[in-house]
Amino acid sequence: MIDRLPKGGVHNVNIDGLRAIAVCGVVSHHFFAHANFRLPLLSETGGLLGVQLFFVISGYLIVQSASRLGLGSYFLRRVCRIFPAYWFATWLVAVGISNKSPFFLFTDGWQGILHFLALSHLSPPALLRHDVLTVSWTLTVEWSWYLLVPIIVVCAQGFSERRYWLAVVIFLTGFSTIWVLLAQNGYFDFLMMGGARAVGHDQVTDFLRFAFITNAFPAQFGFFSLGAGVWYFHFCVGRLSLWFLLGVIAATVPFATQWNGILGVNPSIVSGIGLAAVLIVAVRLPALPLRPIYWLGEISYPLYLLHVPAIVLAFNHFSLTGLMGASVAVSIMLLAAWLLHILVERPGMALGYWFSGRLSNI
Repeated sequence: MIDRLPKGGVHNVNIDGLRAIAVCGVVSHHFFAHANFRLPLLSETGGLLGVQLFFVISGYLIVQSASRLGLGSYFLRRVCRIFPAYWFATWLVAVGISNKSPFFLFTDGWQGILHFLALSHLSPPALLRHDVLTVSWTLTVEWSWYLLVPIIVVCAQGFSERRYWLAVVIFLTGFSTIWVLLAQNGYFDFLMMGGARAVGHDQVTDFLRFAFITNAFPAQFGFFSLGAGVWYFHFCVGRLSLWFLLGVIAATVPFATQWNGILGVNPSIVSGIGLAAVLIVAVRLPALPLRPIYWLGEISYPLYLLHVPAIVLAFNHFSLTGLMGASVAVSIMLLAAWLLHILVERPGMALGYWFSGRLSNI
């Protein structure tokens, strides 16, 4: 184990290992939600913690990208990283499983455009009508962070880096908590009235409030900021005792839902603190001989996009049940995710690097 976090970057395999853990949590939760196939512990909290871990990882990585790249290169890489796999997965599932027209997004005006741009969580009609993947809402949250980070980085000029980023982390975690508290009590319902009517409701229901307001992107900024804080305070968190970090993890991560209940905030930043500790421990570890786990992390984005359609295909379309259904679903999602990674995601990322290189030479 190394003593502190490396300022120049970490082994990609460490981050891939965390991505593998995150996607396994989400997949486990959706096995229970869509097929009533239960796995101990992960079925209940895997979705919550998996998504939050992805946000913490993004917080850690995206600030590095925004800090070292020009604005044009930064956005080109983000676009080429996210959109090709998202677009291909959306059309593949919509046409191949949901029997939609290949042009279904372009027949619904702004709602279709929002979904095409991975911004459908901003509008209930866009998400509820067009989200064939069921996970598209998190891409809207991710894009909100991608858009915010360059502004934060630019505003850092002229300030003490340590004080500035401490203020950013404190402000964003506090802002997220206040947002959730107010949203839970209906103070932001007015923002969703038009969307509620568009999907057939005269008022904002509890489901719409939780799905589209309480869990909206402002509620998630705290998780991103904790990941960013791990990067900017590498000199400090890298010296924390391993036993202290393990104690923080043990006291928070397994009891995420209990902490939400105690604090009356869902989601609460407590689980984010525990997941930030997980991140610190992971990047302090040397690479371990766990190639299958790292491979799973490499394909985690395509796997995240395609796992629910694979579950639906195995359990609903093929009418399988139990362990047989789960085995077929896992086989489908792994094969489809690997092909999407090889044929679409990696070429898209390479294109982003090529474009950004050309832009930097202009």
